[in-house]
Amino acid sequence: MANRPLNVGVIGGAGDAFIIHPHQRAIHFDGTRRVVAGALSSDPKRALEAAAQWPFPIRGYASYDEMIAAQAKLPEEERLDYILIVTPNNVHFDPAMKALKAGIAVFCEKPLTVTLKEATDLVKTVRKLNIPFGVAHTYIGHWTSRLARYIVRSGLIGDVRWVDS
Repeated sequence: MANRPLNVGVIGGAGDAFIIHPHQRAIHFDGTRRVVAGALSSDPKRALEAAAQWPFPIRGYASYDEMIAAQAKLPEEERLDYILIVTPNNVHFDPAMKALKAGIAVFCEKPLTVTLKEATDLVKTVRKLNIPFGVAHTYIGHWTSRLARYIVRSGLIGDVRWVDS
């Protein structure tokens, strides 16, 4: 691979999907990654409209199946280095598995899946194919989370005996 920013494809994130925003900022923060493609909605028309409204030009796809399949036809330097999945929780497994089987690394917003079987199947596939896979815990590094951690660790509020969320 040439020394270039990683090419990212986004699945999900159209409309009011708030979780895409911290990922957008993080992806473009240091120039090491760039979004080049998106299948941004399960509705084909909405997916293409959302891609056309992305802050800069990206290849828009009507579905994640189409986006994943298209990679094999592209020159290597234009292919996706990884796919970011920011769909509703119950739609994480299928695009993740399809991307892995196509040889594309995956970065999936939490939770990994909604069933233990799906999670186990993904882990087995990752191990078998040796393809990078990550799960995002987006707010773990957010300033409010860091502040809360500091307050607890410093003893400022005494011993924490109960946490409920």
